[in-house]
Amino acid sequence: MAGRSEAEGIAAMVEDPKTMVGDGVSTEPARSEKGKSTSGIAASEAAGSSSKGDQMEDLMARLRLTAAESEAVVLEDEDDLELIDLDRAFVGKVLAPNALHIQTITSAMRPAWGNPKGLVFNPAGVNLFIAKFGSKADRDRVIEGSPWKVGKHAVLMKKYDTEVRPQQVVFDRMAIWARILSLPNRLMNAQRGAEIAKNIGVIKKIESDDRGRCWGGFMRLRVEISVHDPLLRCVTVFSRCFQTTERYEIQYERLPLYCFSCGLLGHSNLVCLTPADRDENGDLPYAARKIAVPETSKNSGSMYSTNVSADMPSSMGPSGGSSVHGGARGRGRGRAVPKDRDDQEVSPPVKSGGRGSRGRGRSGNGRGRGRTDGSGKELFLPKNSEMSAGQKRKAKAQNSNQLTIEAPPEKC
Repeated sequence: MAGRSEAEGIAAMVEDPKTMVGDGVSTEPARSEKGKSTSGIAASEAAGSSSKGDQMEDLMARLRLTAAESEAVVLEDEDDLELIDLDRAFVGKVLAPNALHIQTITSAMRPAWGNPKGLVFNPAGVNLFIAKFGSKADRDRVIEGSPWKVGKHAVLMKKYDTEVRPQQVVFDRMAIWARILSLPNRLMNAQRGAEIAKNIGVIKKIESDDRGRCWGGFMRLRVEISVHDPLLRCVTVFSRCFQTTERYEIQYERLPLYCFSCGLLGHSNLVCLTPADRDENGDLPYAARKIAVPETSKNSGSMYSTNVSADMPSSMGPSGGSSVHGGARGRGRGRAVPKDRDDQEVSPPVKSGGRGSRGRGRSGNGRGRGRTDGSGKELFLPKNSEMSAGQKRKAKAQNSNQLTIEAPPEKC
């Protein structure tokens, strides 16, 4: 059967000599198949190119410019670079969830920066502004004084660049002073501090003496922290010498608005998307008393630290009125708060006489009517010609209540 098919095939080749090439191997069918495949590929490529050409024509038709649109305007802009001095300006952003007017930002920042000469604020977008100063020294002083706040919201700053639009500036870091608490004396030096604090952020400065030693109850350092990461609450240190692992708490000075639940800047825990549970003391994980330095605290830590409250002058009491401690002169109905009790709760005013008595004259404790003793009675009454009708009636009543002691008659 196989031999018969081979013979028929050879006979066919003999009858059609075009199918014989060289040693009798037929290549015509392969050529025909190759020709078909090549023609098919060419046809598909032609169809694809035509479709691409149609798409390009449609795109160009949409983007076709008129003569006025395609004509370029030639600018002589060599001098435009001097419109804003790069050394006297920066771009700022208020890290707030709501939009703030440029006048609000100006009213908050101008007095906070000391109203420097030549300061001009220009809006650059939502909560974005460009601040221009009269001198490079003023600009550098403001940048080094970060963090600044509009209300409670942080102000982020970047140096001005003419090639970058304010909307394209990446505000991802904020410079702040941090404290590492309770470090042992062997770690209180700038070299160890640079190793310990590297996880907090980019270290700019560590306060130390000329030999690199840090003194006081904490190590104070200037760092740039990421605004997209939670605040670091502590650092963990492993000692190869002692084979011990210790954790040291971190606190931040003048900390702007942040979330007590997640530790991120820019929002409060009331609007946090990931609220946290409270501990047995009722505190959230990032409670202010844990990581924020109280602005009214005294400089009892680092010998280099300067922390003055921006909210309350030292001569002002909790109610905002001035007070002289000791035999105080109060303003209003309440009693004056002693100096050593400024941080305690103020008691309500007393309605009876004595301390907290209201009236016109100056009293030993608060303001009363004239000078009084502990019983609330007036010690020095005005003259009858200067007394009002009410005072006369009161003086008459007091005189009627006084007991007169007569001397006993002399014995005969």
